[in-house]
Amino acid sequence: MTHDLYRENGLHELRHHLEEGAHLALGQGAAGRILELEQVKRDQVFMSFGEREPSLAAVAVPIINS
Repeated sequence: MTHDLYRENGLHELRHHLEEGAHLALGQGAAGRILELEQVKRDQVFMSFGEREPSLAAVAVPIINS
């Protein structure tokens, strides 16, 4: 399970919003892809470009052992 704990909105008018409880493919987007442990161990971050919407990007960072 992934949770959106913090969100920083950009300065552009274009923004993607998901309703609470929305069901999405687990392997798509930054929040779901953060589960790809080998890349996360190496980079400490996961970035997604245009996976859900062509004009948008997202960044996810895991909080481990908090």
